[in-house]
Amino acid sequence: MKLTADDVQKIATLARLEIKEEEIARTAEQLSNILSHVQQLNTLKTDSIEPTAHAVLVPTPFRGDEVVIDTAKGDSPKELALANAPDREGNLFKVIKVL
Repeated sequence: MKLTADDVQKIATLARLEIKEEEIARTAEQLSNILSHVQQLNTLKTDSIEPTAHAVLVPTPFRGDEVVIDTAKGDSPKELALANAPDREGNLFKVIKVL
């Protein structure tokens, strides 16, 4: 599929992109190449291929949840939880009455 300069200007307008006049011809060629490649991909038979998010299995990079308490500093789980409480009463969060 060959794009024209008018096509590129319309696409740029729709995408709210500013393309300089001297870049239009090069952009038209690049977009045409991309569309040609997509057309080639569309000819492939992929009916028997299951959709996947990754081509290979990738283990999750996240670590497991675990509480880290530095007892040497005297941290306790309650004090850590209440440290950023806007208001507290003893070892409890104090909240505004809802009902």
